[in-house]
Amino acid sequence: MKLTVTRKELHDALQVVSRVVSTQSTLPVLRNVLIEPVEGHVRFSATDLELGVEVLIPARIHEPGVITVPARTLLEIVSGLPEADVSLGSDDQHHLILSCRRSDYRINGLGSDDFPPLPEVGGHVSLTLAQPVMKEMIRQTALAVSTDDTRPILTGVCLVVMPDRLRLVATDTHRLALRTSQVPQAQGETTVIVPVRALNELSRVLSDDPQDTLDIRVDQNQVLFKTDRIVLVSRLIEGQFPRFERVIPDGYTRRLALQRDELLSALRRARIFARDGSAKDRVIFETVGDSLVITAETGDLGNAREEISVEREGEETRIAFNVSYLLDVLGVLSSEGVHVEMTEPLNASVIRPIDGEDYLMVVMPMQLQ
Repeated sequence: MKLTVTRKELHDALQVVSRVVSTQSTLPVLRNVLIEPVEGHVRFSATDLELGVEVLIPARIHEPGVITVPARTLLEIVSGLPEADVSLGSDDQHHLILSCRRSDYRINGLGSDDFPPLPEVGGHVSLTLAQPVMKEMIRQTALAVSTDDTRPILTGVCLVVMPDRLRLVATDTHRLALRTSQVPQAQGETTVIVPVRALNELSRVLSDDPQDTLDIRVDQNQVLFKTDRIVLVSRLIEGQFPRFERVIPDGYTRRLALQRDELLSALRRARIFARDGSAKDRVIFETVGDSLVITAETGDLGNAREEISVEREGEETRIAFNVSYLLDVLGVLSSEGVHVEMTEPLNASVIRPIDGEDYLMVVMPMQLQ
């Protein structure tokens, strides 16, 4: 094998695959990246048997061949190289020969025979959508994924494919995030649970250009995400996701309309006094006429009081929330205003953007006393 690539393209590709490489496997080949020239490009592949990725970049191919080398070692070398063309070659002893200007390296590698290929994902469910849409959907739902490994089904994001739309749902039982997007190209229907790690890695590589598309294909055990240069395949989490529709309130008796930036700033300041103590992370919302008063307190520091403007529907209200949950949801919204919809102080509330119905977060309140 012998080929030439730019340092930047090589570095970007290695950053992607290195995050997937196994760090604990007893199989040495799983710590490696597979390098394989293919028709004017070079493909870099890595897997930990749960998640696999392929990255394709342009290359000038001089000789065919294939080799696997330690991914992190190669990334460390390339990270320190100057911006110039990089030559990659291999010999019969599975050494990777790397040259860039006056730098030369020989890296001990392994043959490709034992390197597991990415699984084939068949199935009748497929769809295509703009990359920025999927990127935003992941950002707005992954924040609600549970970190409790004793309930694996909650450590992933539920992906619901319907004939005309795609839904992503996540919950840690204290909050639930739901994002819907119209997808006219969808074929088939399914509900599966995708590990959040796979979606976070996907989000890193998705473009912000609305002209760039993402193809998704789902079968019984795997999900495949494909762009023009990257393929990511992940195993699905087995199990039945909770019936999230039952968690979403079907109405409200009180609703607050608030300016997002004003609320966000007030909560960030109030959080300083909600970090510790018996009421950790608790802030209290209390309406007073056309104002919302936000309070927080801790025995060591004292207390905070913020007052902001509000448009209120229904009676006056007093309710407590986890400030971290509020900051999380406000941080992934781009709308100027938000609605907070409530019924009783201990019943689930809904936060959604004023100018759209495609996203909501259900938040369980905290005890007032």
